[in-house]
Amino acid sequence: MGDLISEYTELLQQQELRIQTVSAEIEALKTSQSPSSARLEEAMEECSRLKYRFNILSRALQKERARCGHSEVN
Repeated sequence: MGDLISEYTELLQQQELRIQTVSAEIEALKTSQSPSSARLEEAMEECSRLKYRFNILSRALQKERARCGHSEVN
């Protein structure tokens, strides 16, 4: 079970870094002189998908930690 928690934690960290990267790219596109609206739209959609996946992974990690904690008590 600890391996699953480690795996979820690593995935969360990867997703968080990717969200930060895409968010920075979105800001750069917004502030550029001639932003490519197609690329901006694409980056914003990717960011939304990543945030959605991040939330799913976060909830799964919380459930797994609770389950492991509950198993250790028994």
